[in-house]
Amino acid sequence: MVLLANGTLAIRLDQFGRVSLLSFPHVGREVQNRQSVHRIGVWVDGEFSWIDDGSWRLAMRLPQGALVAHTVFKHERLGLVLECDDFVDSKVNVFGRNIHVVNLRTETRQVRLFLHQAFRLHDDGQAIDTAQHVEASRALLHYRGRRAFAVGLRTFDGRDFDRWTVGRFGAGLDGAWRDAEDGELAGCPHEYGMTDSVLGCSLRLAALASDRCTYWLAAGTSIKEALGLHEKTRSVGLVRSLARTTDFWHKWLSPGFRAAQKLPLPHRKAFINSLLTLRAHVDEHGLILTDGSAGNCRLHDAAFALWPLIRLGYGDEAAMFFEACRRIFETDGYFAPAYYTDGEPVATDTAWRQDRPPMRLRDAAAVLFIFCQFATSRVGAERSRQLYQSVAAKVATFLTDNWDNPAADDDAAFVWQLSRAALEQASELAQQHDDPANAVQWRTCADDISTQLAGRGADEVTMDAVYAAYMFGVESEAYQTKQLVSEATRTLAAVDGLFKRRADDPDSSVVASLWLAQYYIETGELARAERIVDLIRERRIAKTGVVNEYSASSVVASAEYVNTLLDMIVAQR
Repeated sequence: MVLLANGTLAIRLDQFGRVSLLSFPHVGREVQNRQSVHRIGVWVDGEFSWIDDGSWRLAMRLPQGALVAHTVFKHERLGLVLECDDFVDSKVNVFGRNIHVVNLRTETRQVRLFLHQAFRLHDDGQAIDTAQHVEASRALLHYRGRRAFAVGLRTFDGRDFDRWTVGRFGAGLDGAWRDAEDGELAGCPHEYGMTDSVLGCSLRLAALASDRCTYWLAAGTSIKEALGLHEKTRSVGLVRSLARTTDFWHKWLSPGFRAAQKLPLPHRKAFINSLLTLRAHVDEHGLILTDGSAGNCRLHDAAFALWPLIRLGYGDEAAMFFEACRRIFETDGYFAPAYYTDGEPVATDTAWRQDRPPMRLRDAAAVLFIFCQFATSRVGAERSRQLYQSVAAKVATFLTDNWDNPAADDDAAFVWQLSRAALEQASELAQQHDDPANAVQWRTCADDISTQLAGRGADEVTMDAVYAAYMFGVESEAYQTKQLVSEATRTLAAVDGLFKRRADDPDSSVVASLWLAQYYIETGELARAERIVDLIRERRIAKTGVVNEYSASSVVASAEYVNTLLDMIVAQR
C-alpha cells in the first residue's frame, strides 16, 4: 500500500492497486469514498477479469525517487501485463494513472480497459450524490455541494473513452461496476443517491505489442473547478503532469539524496522512500496524518515525525506545523488528544476533570521540544522568531503551570522527562530572545521536575522508558539508564530478532527496535545498531517505503528509521 498526496488531495492504493482511500480537501480528512474502492478491469478474448479477483500477480514500488507508484499486474492465462504509473499532481488536485497494456500473445487482440470509481461525498453518511455523463466535456462527473470530481480516460492516439455508465450501489445494489463484466456498458447518463460510475476504452494490440491510455480524476470545491481541471488535463495531456510531478519530487528530495549517498547502498532506497512517506502525510495547512485508520493527527507523533526533516534541512513542513499549533493554542488554550488535519478537534471519551479540559501534557511537551530543535536549526532560526511568543512562550508557560497534573493516560515519568528537556531548551531559547524572566521561570520548573524524578525508576520496563531515559535524561542518570536498557533487552526481546515496546505486546515493534538502535549508536555500539536496522529493512519495510508497524503510527516508524540512519551517518564521521 502507498499514500500519494499533494497536501490537499490524497489517494491510498491498497494491496491490489485499487484506490481504497480518496480524501479531499485535506489529507485523511473527508474520505470521499468511505467503505468503497475504485477498481480496474480488463476484457479480452470474451473473458473479463478485475485486478483483485486473485488471478493477477502484482508488484508495487516507488522506482523513480518520486511519489509515483509503479505497479505491474500480470495475468498469465490471459497473456496480459498492465503497468500503471499512479500519482497525485504536485501542483493541481488531479490523480492520474498512466497505463501501459502489453500483449504477451503472438496474435493481434482487442482489449477493453475499464476504470471504475465510487463516491460517498462529504463523508457525512448521506447517500444523495449526483453522477452524470457530461458530453460536452467528455467526462463523468460526481458532485454534491462544494465537492465535485470529474473523471476522464484517453488513449495515447487521442481517443476519449468509448464506453461509460453511471449507477448506484448499496441497499442491495452492487454498483455500476457489475455492468462491465460482459465487456459492454449500458450508457446510463444520470443517477442520484450513492453513486458510482465506469468508463472504458478499446485498444487494438498487435502480436507481442503494447499501447497506452491515461486516466485522471480531477477534484474541486465546485463543478466549475473540477471540470476546468479535467478539461485542462485532457487538453495538455497527463504525461506532462507526470513529468512535472516527478521533477517536483526530485527537487524536494535533494537534501535526502545528499544524505543517502553517505549510507550503505542497501539502505538508500528505503531511506528515500521513507522521506516520501513522511511528506505524503503532511497536510497543506500544517498538521500531519499520523493515524491513517482514524484519519487524525496526534501532535506528539506529528512533532517527532518532523524531527528528521528538520535535521535534513527541510523548513517548510516544520514552519507550517508550528503555525497550525499556534492557531490551535490561540483558539483552545491547550492541545486536545487528537485533531483532524483541518485543525478540528477529534471527539474524545476523556472527560473534564474539575476545571481541566481533556488534554495530554505529552503533546504540549513534544511541540515545545521539537520547536526548540527547529529554532536552533539552520532552517528554523529566522522562521521561528515570529513564533517564539505565540508558540514557545505560551506552551512553555502552560507546561510550567500544569506539569504536575498529568492526564490519566499520560505516562507520568515519560512526560516529566520530556517536559524537563523541553523546558531546559526553552529556557536557553528565552535567553536568546532577551526574555530573562521566562528563562528563569522555565529553568526553575525543569529543576522542580528533576527533583520529582530523583530516585524514581521507570514505572514499568518499556522501550518508551528506555527512549525517554537516554533522549531526555541528564548525565547523572546515565547509570540508571544503562541498567534500564539491560533489563529491557532481556524482557522485551522478540522471536524475530527485534524488540517489543511492552512486555505484554504480541509482536515486535519497529519503533521500539529503532529506539534501542539509537541508544546503541549513542553509546558507540554500532554493530548492534546495524543488526537491528538491517533486520528492519529486510523484513518490515515494503518496496513502497511503507513500514509494517503494529504498535505505533507507520509515519512515526518511517521518521525513526530516517532518524536512526542519520545518527549512523553522524557516528561514522
